[in-house]
Amino acid sequence: MIGRGRGSKRATANSGRRHRAGILFAGMVVLVVAGACGWETWATARAEHELLTLLVRALGAERAKLIQEEGEVIEGYFDVVPDLPGRERVLAVSLPPDRGWVLVGPAGGAAGASREAWTSEELARVRRVEAVQVVQDPAVELAVSEEYDARVGALSFVRQIRLLKWDGKGLRTIWKRTVWEETYSPDPPYQRRLTREAQVNWGTGVKGDRGEAGGEREVIRVEEIQREYRRRDESVQYDLERETSSGERYSWSPEEFRFARSDP
Repeated sequence: MIGRGRGSKRATANSGRRHRAGILFAGMVVLVVAGACGWETWATARAEHELLTLLVRALGAERAKLIQEEGEVIEGYFDVVPDLPGRERVLAVSLPPDRGWVLVGPAGGAAGASREAWTSEELARVRRVEAVQVVQDPAVELAVSEEYDARVGALSFVRQIRLLKWDGKGLRTIWKRTVWEETYSPDPPYQRRLTREAQVNWGTGVKGDRGEAGGEREVIRVEEIQREYRRRDESVQYDLERETSSGERYSWSPEEFRFARSDP
């Protein structure tokens, strides 16, 4: 379960828009489509052309083409860069099976907006991105949900949450944490199963040391439960053998520009 910050509801609603193959590569094609099919089709083609332009600017032509052919794009509009007017266009881009990036660029048609595009470090496959407000400053953070699925090979599945924030020059990871991990023993195969599940809470809803809500504003708290199972003989069912729990606390460090581990 993930605690949300105070990001814009309107911005969060936009985060679910997805694009697949069909991005147009040439302005000439856009003009032909406009003349043949009318304004609505032209507007769609223009939007896809702007999308491709941002992908090429951020990732290069070769990766942009791969994304056009087989990738996934989640789109949203968030106020990530406080020095730019309005909200920026945010793209969470994935190439199956396990590569991803988050891109930030100008919103289409934004007057006076920078034509630059900023790219995160390479991530795992991105399943979701939304705006949250954990650090109390003008810019929101981007909460990115990533997945790495290797259950066929390494017999494991991992989901993690990463917080990205504008540092004045680009996007930087300020915190990340595994929120679900499931692994199986390779020898004997599938005999043992291990799970780790974490509940994350951040922002003004985080409870303080005396239990009251709102006592700690720039804090992330994590409660983790780890379970170990053994498979029954000649069965697909597992029996729980051991369960342990632990807690973690992270506080915002402006000097390090990240959330650092602190005492629970």
